[in-house]
Amino acid sequence: MAKLIGTAPNQVPTNADLGTMAYQDKDVVRKEFEISRPNLVINGDFQVWQRSDNAYTGSNGYVSVDRMKSTRGRIRKPNTNGNSGEDDRGCILDTTDGSVYVHFDYFIEDVGQKLAGKEAIMSFEAKAIGSSSFGLYMENSSYSSAGRLDTGGNNTPPVVNYEWRTVVLRGTITYDGSGEYFHLPRFYVNPTGGASTQNLQIDKLKVEIVEDGYKNPTPFVSKPYHEELAACQRYYNKASGMWMSGQSYGTSGSVDGLVMPFRFPVDMRISSPTIAFSGGNDGGSQATLHSGGTSTSHVNINLRSQAGDLFVWYTDFTVTADAEI
Repeated sequence: MAKLIGTAPNQVPTNADLGTMAYQDKDVVRKEFEISRPNLVINGDFQVWQRSDNAYTGSNGYVSVDRMKSTRGRIRKPNTNGNSGEDDRGCILDTTDGSVYVHFDYFIEDVGQKLAGKEAIMSFEAKAIGSSSFGLYMENSSYSSAGRLDTGGNNTPPVVNYEWRTVVLRGTITYDGSGEYFHLPRFYVNPTGGASTQNLQIDKLKVEIVEDGYKNPTPFVSKPYHEELAACQRYYNKASGMWMSGQSYGTSGSVDGLVMPFRFPVDMRISSPTIAFSGGNDGGSQATLHSGGTSTSHVNINLRSQAGDLFVWYTDFTVTADAEI
């Protein structure tokens, strides 16, 4: 407490104490409010949903919100799948499709394992859906030829209830093999495989590297949607309503009537992403789509007729490119 001089009500701190106060206050502000360390998590506030805003998978898969992977669980936007009254932010890790354990994973790219051995903090906001509460289980398992944010064992944070709370885990990034990515502690929403009503809503997922000795999470900063979308498209992107046509010659199914290079919005993580086509109309011309050569920047889409010497066309189809970890 600074010493005051003068006579009330006009007392003021001494000049020396004013200097000390300014220095101390600046240090607090710098750590708590001014500095927000970079977030290694892409789409940490779950803005981007390129695949679906409400999808269930019975096995490992990326099915809905970008960059979050599900095992036997549903990932959905709030107030979908017949639900209402949920806070309109973040995402729902939903177990209601079956009374089996479900878990959700997040993988972070680390080319060259440059983050190996570094201390990191994982933080997120969470609440239980409805009025029930439960102990969230964060499994600290390993993956073959990959790394993890090692928090020293499995974690059971304080009970999550129907009010938002911040969960913080601290650990070190370690590697078990030659992979160029590491995974976060696994969200195990229903670890006992019992009642299937334990749904978790999460938001503001952040992982930050500790290099300044300050071991508390710094404020989450939301990025503009277009920046998060571009970052997600390095791993997955989808283009709909595409159209192409051409003249095909030769024997049935042997000639590509047209080869169209489709450039990805951003360069993808690998040079051979998995290409898939869906929807579309061939107009009765018996045409099919095939993936030609791929690179990090583009894929050649081949339009192939199923009968020789035929004008072929294909409209309103969707092409996806998947380079997820």
